[in-house]
Amino acid sequence: MIKLWSVKKLWNEFLAQDRLEGVPAASGATKPPPPGQDASRLIDEGNALEDAGRLEEAMQRYESAISLAPKLARAHLNRGNILLAREKAEEALEAYGSALALDPDYAAAHYNLGNAHARLGRNEAAQDAYRAAIRLKPDFVDAEVALGCVQEDLGQLEEAAASYRRALEIRPDYAEVHGNLGKVLRNMGQLDAAATSYRRALEIKPDSAEMHFGLGGILSELGQHESALASFRRSLEINPAQAEAHSASGRALLELGQAEAAVLSFRRALEIDPGSVLALINLGDALRELKQFDAAVANYRRALEIVPDLAMLRNNLGNVLKELGQLDDAVANYRRAIDIAPDFVMALYNLGNALKELGQLDAAVANYRRALEIEPGFADAYNNLGTALYEAGRLNAALESLRHALEIEPDSAITHKNMGVALKDLGQLDGAIASCRRAL
Repeated sequence: MIKLWSVKKLWNEFLAQDRLEGVPAASGATKPPPPGQDASRLIDEGNALEDAGRLEEAMQRYESAISLAPKLARAHLNRGNILLAREKAEEALEAYGSALALDPDYAAAHYNLGNAHARLGRNEAAQDAYRAAIRLKPDFVDAEVALGCVQEDLGQLEEAAASYRRALEIRPDYAEVHGNLGKVLRNMGQLDAAATSYRRALEIKPDSAEMHFGLGGILSELGQHESALASFRRSLEINPAQAEAHSASGRALLELGQAEAAVLSFRRALEIDPGSVLALINLGDALRELKQFDAAVANYRRALEIVPDLAMLRNNLGNVLKELGQLDDAVANYRRAIDIAPDFVMALYNLGNALKELGQLDAAVANYRRALEIEPGFADAYNNLGTALYEAGRLNAALESLRHALEIEPDSAITHKNMGVALKDLGQLDGAIASCRRAL
């Protein structure tokens, strides 16, 4: 989360240059304090009111300070902070601009200007503002963190990682930034390094539900499902109301072959968040594993009511409909998945399988071949292409496909068996016998 840098944190640094010079009093004379002193007092009062959550009264103090001392940059900055807290980012930009017009070297104003741009989705402008703040104040850790956040949003992952690392050089015990770095490294595919970052965060902040959850996600990707499950459960011990963590626990259980326990986790997630698409899909997957196909379909359809254009969900629904023998409906869902994601290899492959069962062999062959154009190392697609060609009476083409499958997976018993059948029909009995023996 990007934080607002309040002038209170930099008060001593900026106070002297913001005071207005008054005319010295004559000896023995009594004069009211200069306007700048009254304005500074009003800012202090505004700060206290802001801390207490009394934003309206704080705004009144800041505006009164501006009336007394229009050139007091701090007052414009704090007024901008209130506007940004009220989701008035455009007006906040004007306030921060006023502060910078008075003091172009005001690092806090550049930083908060970046926050306002980021709130408006203007990430390039936010980057420029954060960099300006860092140039003026090289140890400005929150500006480095905020810069990393907008770089993430822009897909500049290496740059984001560098920003987070600079922040950690300044403040090595910043647990949240170790977590941010872990998230970026995960998205860069550097899973071991990402896990190290999350573990470092947990050394600093061992009771962070968020960090345990993040570590669990990485461990899942690494295939370490038991360790992942332990991380998810620790996260839930700290904060039991996390629908996403219950769903992730269920997914780990499903990977570990514990489908019934997984169902309980997914249902708990849905108790917390009935509209969780992830939990609905995962519950459908677990019910399918338990061969409760009608219940699986019901959950997939509930998810589709929320996200009708999710290709993976259409594919999963097609799989269950195929199990139920509803091939036409399965084909319709696979085709919809491909409309949404034309290069979705598994949907193309599954569509080929369903069309083959319907006897539409030419269409099945076309879908297998399209899947193999995208993923040439897909052994099962070569095997099924071979069987479709065999059923179409194209035995030589079938053998070619089956041989491709065996080049990828030389020990596939089912492909050796299919090869034996095709060779027998071609009269190549020695080869057929050898293939059948390899299938045993």
